[in-house]
Amino acid sequence: MKKINNNSVIIGQRLRYIRENICLSIDEASKLLNIDKEELTKIENGEKEIMVKDLILFAKNYHCDTTSILEETEKRF
Repeated sequence: MKKINNNSVIIGQRLRYIRENICLSIDEASKLLNIDKEELTKIENGEKEIMVKDLILFAKNYHCDTTSILEETEKRF
């Protein structure tokens, strides 16, 4: 069984929170980000670690900064 990194879970939850608050479906986001829907789901569920280049891609397309995604608080959303 693969161990899930707690940081990946937290980042995934934040990415989902942001996506939903900008009214993007998982399908729309996967197309916007050019990421397979299943891969995006794994990222949001914390099952796949996010690469720095992808973190920047999320921030750019979700109109937020990387700090907002990485911070402990969700007040910036």
